[in-house]
Amino acid sequence: MKITEIKPFLVDTYLLVRVYTDEGLIGNGEAGLWAHHRVVCETIRELSEYYVGKDPRLIEHHYQVVSRNTHFQGAVLSAAMSAIDVALWDILGKSVDLPVYQLLGGKCRDKVKVFANVTGGTVEQRVESALKNVERGYISLRMIPFSANFEQQTPTRVKYWKSLTHMGWPLDREILETLRSGKALD
Repeated sequence: MKITEIKPFLVDTYLLVRVYTDEGLIGNGEAGLWAHHRVVCETIRELSEYYVGKDPRLIEHHYQVVSRNTHFQGAVLSAAMSAIDVALWDILGKSVDLPVYQLLGGKCRDKVKVFANVTGGTVEQRVESALKNVERGYISLRMIPFSANFEQQTPTRVKYWKSLTHMGWPLDREILETLRSGKALD
């Protein structure tokens, strides 16, 4: 089996990668350096020159070759290598008809606690998003605490928000107070 192509895809706020093989297997991966997806995307394209024509099942070998080919690795190269690495594991799992967790030693637990993201640009949208997530069974929610257009606020207001954070206060109290007043999250 040989790698025929590696394609990165910038989709919304995600950088996904697909590794294609001559046997029709496709591996999927994702890069996680959100602030620099375009740079990581270009790095994936550059790294693909090494990978194309190689056996995708030699995962550790490829990691060693690529990582030792540079003096300073850094976050961008790490994110690009990681995305490709995940896709190669996906191909390996598909090639032997096993989930990747089995290849890595088996599962460690039957349940994993997860959280849902609260989204929306207004207080009302965020409250609606939170309530929908609770209805779907989530008991932990995560929310980016900055209001829409926070960067356009005066420096004094932003500094005030930051001081509240250091004291353990949420940055957007209005959203949390609105959520709590509905008693839906209690």
